[in-house]
Amino acid sequence: MIHHRRPHRTAGFALLVGALALAGSSAEPLDLTPARADDGDDEPIVPESTVVRFGPFDGPWGSVIPKLTVERSKLDLELWIPGQGRPDPAMGGRRGGWRLPPDAEVPPHPVPEGARVSVRGHRADGSIVLPAEGEQLPFMTYSIGMSGHITDSATAHGTLPFVGDLEELWIEVRIGEGEDEVVRWLEVPYGYGSDPTETDGARPELGAPKGPPAAARAGGATPSILPWGRVDYDLGEIQNGWRLQLWIANPFDAQGELTLYKDDNRMGRQSWDLHDPKTSVRAVLDDGGTLRGSTMAIRRHEDGMRRSDAFSFNRSPGDARCWADLEVTVGDEAYRIRVPSSLVRYVHGHGEESRALVQAAMREAAAAQRRR
Repeated sequence: MIHHRRPHRTAGFALLVGALALAGSSAEPLDLTPARADDGDDEPIVPESTVVRFGPFDGPWGSVIPKLTVERSKLDLELWIPGQGRPDPAMGGRRGGWRLPPDAEVPPHPVPEGARVSVRGHRADGSIVLPAEGEQLPFMTYSIGMSGHITDSATAHGTLPFVGDLEELWIEVRIGEGEDEVVRWLEVPYGYGSDPTETDGARPELGAPKGPPAAARAGGATPSILPWGRVDYDLGEIQNGWRLQLWIANPFDAQGELTLYKDDNRMGRQSWDLHDPKTSVRAVLDDGGTLRGSTMAIRRHEDGMRRSDAFSFNRSPGDARCWADLEVTVGDEAYRIRVPSSLVRYVHGHGEESRALVQAAMREAAAAQRRR
């Protein structure tokens, strides 16, 4: 995401990272010796993509799933409303041997034409960040399933300019009108609303994230906060033609998972050895701190082409906001990206209100797991 680098490690790769789950073996310290040269020629990787993910929320026309993509020149917010399947009369009701009854009724599209969707950003100081004119256009997409059904979905895109280095950004999303209007305040971890090509600053005066702006409490309202869930990185092609992806969440202690992929599953689930190559993760903060990762679980995927190594960082108390080198080693090779301390520093992932929501959701998920 952050700096340009030598082109010998780049390649595209579709997102394959699984759900946020760190259950597994007891923690084991990783080998944290970085296998990289110190000759000044090792540039940080610019990941193929950087995506901030959020959980779904209920909108007037169904579930809404936000996703924020950090690009080199702007922020792109996508609001996806997964629609419902319905028969496709235009195809004669035939697809894959299935025929639509002549008198079948086609339900209306779940999102009405001209539906109102608005997006705008807010800085911590209360100033507003608006999308560029013409860059907030809801549109519909359609796909046809093998059973002769249309899978309707609606997608609204809003692009926002960057805020200052390591500043907080809250995105106000409004969907619908009148009594049906739904408002959510999306929490963006600091640093992910900033210019991804400028990552050498430090803002110790800002401290840990504070919470939503005053506008979220206008008229005495209680803000409907949607905390960020995790950040996904696609690091592209690495040694041996493998590919590497990574996600990290920071509910209070940072945790995450890296996924190795190879286009070879001739040995089925045994295509990946569980301990070779050995992986490690650490974050070296610009203010001098180092966060060391510990393994939590190593698992093979059913497709035989992926192996995921879960990890958790130790704590790094401190109030300063800064950037960090996130170093990932795979066998004898090391890969480095620049990340903000909101991704790894203790209690810097969320403001107090958001953190309470995240912890409540984690407790609920753990209780549900125990009931199974």
